[in-house]
Amino acid sequence: MAYADSKTDEDLKVQLEKHLFFLRRQGMIETWDQMKLVGGDEVEKEITHQLEEAQIILLLVSVDFFNSPNFEKIREIALRRYADENKPAHVIPVMLRKVYWELSAFAKFKVLPSEKYPVKDRYWQDADEALTIVVNEIMRVVQLLQANKTEQLQDYKSAISIKNVQGAAGSNEKGGLQNTLIEDQEEKHELLDDYLKKTTSSDTFRIADVEFSKAELLLKKAVLLHQEGIIASDTQTQLDKLSRAYQLLQQARRLEPKNIAVLLEMAQILIVLTPDDTSDEAEILQQIEKILGGQMLNEEETFYLAQTRYLLATSDTEKLDLILLKKAREAFQKLGNAEWVSDCDEMIRLAEDRNKKNSPPPLPRQSTPQYGYAMPNTPPPPQPFNPIGNWRVEIHSLIPNTMKLNCYQNGSMDGYQGFLPFSGTWNFQPPYLYLQGYMSGFPVGFGVQIQYEQNGIFHGVGTDGYNYVFHREHAGHQGGSTGSGMRGMR
Repeated sequence: MAYADSKTDEDLKVQLEKHLFFLRRQGMIETWDQMKLVGGDEVEKEITHQLEEAQIILLLVSVDFFNSPNFEKIREIALRRYADENKPAHVIPVMLRKVYWELSAFAKFKVLPSEKYPVKDRYWQDADEALTIVVNEIMRVVQLLQANKTEQLQDYKSAISIKNVQGAAGSNEKGGLQNTLIEDQEEKHELLDDYLKKTTSSDTFRIADVEFSKAELLLKKAVLLHQEGIIASDTQTQLDKLSRAYQLLQQARRLEPKNIAVLLEMAQILIVLTPDDTSDEAEILQQIEKILGGQMLNEEETFYLAQTRYLLATSDTEKLDLILLKKAREAFQKLGNAEWVSDCDEMIRLAEDRNKKNSPPPLPRQSTPQYGYAMPNTPPPPQPFNPIGNWRVEIHSLIPNTMKLNCYQNGSMDGYQGFLPFSGTWNFQPPYLYLQGYMSGFPVGFGVQIQYEQNGIFHGVGTDGYNYVFHREHAGHQGGSTGSGMRGMR
């Protein structure tokens, strides 16, 4: 096993080495890191040799790791070894300290000890607790390697890829085109179909030490269809996929009536399928509130309850529930979720303004996107939106950023977000602007509902739930994305 790390994180690596004592003592692993280099060794050549031979490559991730002089060489070898069918390596990222890495090529791997919490985080009682989780995962991989179960390793990777499919109840902090990168959808559909055939309603399905219930598999299948429906460029395809997704969720709900992830996904889909009837989604959201209310909740459950209350408060946009909005805002404030607090503040102002008027004008049905970031619709833009031209697009995601977008008369488009260029086609079916194409070799696509125009600036809500502000640029303007912490399409 070869470490890929920064010298700055030497203290945490030493702690991890201590936790691996029994694996080394039993001869199950041999470890190598740059500290084992001796005088006269060619550093880059030796690093390359060790990474080329290792069966496990352990990436000790931190801001210093990404800025280390050998990072690019490590990245190239680790990705190539991971994809090498003849001589594969198991690549395991271990997040030591918090760092923005969503644009890294390693972001697609399962991260240890947790997707949310690095080793150095107050979530853990101490570093030993987090490192024990890391060692358990290394032990599992070592056992698979020792048994020479190549097929099991592939099964494990496939199962993890399904496990990581996130729906309405999953965290979704990104905006823009990068957020719509959907890799290997067809392969995931095939895996899910195969898994569903192998499990009954009462049994769990286990593959390579990853366990699924049938309800969870139905949910994952529905999430994929939901994602595909949201970015579909025509209404009929969208409705077909969302209807199929909803049917799967109904099956999952019958199996696990109190599964919050299933219920939230159902409510989100109903908002799109039945825009003129809020009764069904309101019934589901009230069930979630009843399940979660009146008990001690962890951070994740608190977020779900706050999200549910927000959606309930705004489900009837002609009669906003100010009390529920304030409860939701209070919870989001405690969680430190600035984006949701901002959304609540906007709706609270809207509700209070209405209360001041004797005859408040009705608000159109809100457009609630895939992952629950509901924003109000406003009257159609008085100025017609014409996509052709050069645009600077502000994306109000959790980490606000900017996308440069060029739409051409022949229906093609290009631009960049962060450091990633993209190109493809655009299609405008008022009030929806759809973008589809490729970013860094992966298919991407999403839509924005253009809601209103003010002083020549167009405002809308994306299928990812974030606000988008379109500023038209004059020909030749060289403005583009700003900042290094860009969020984008999935």
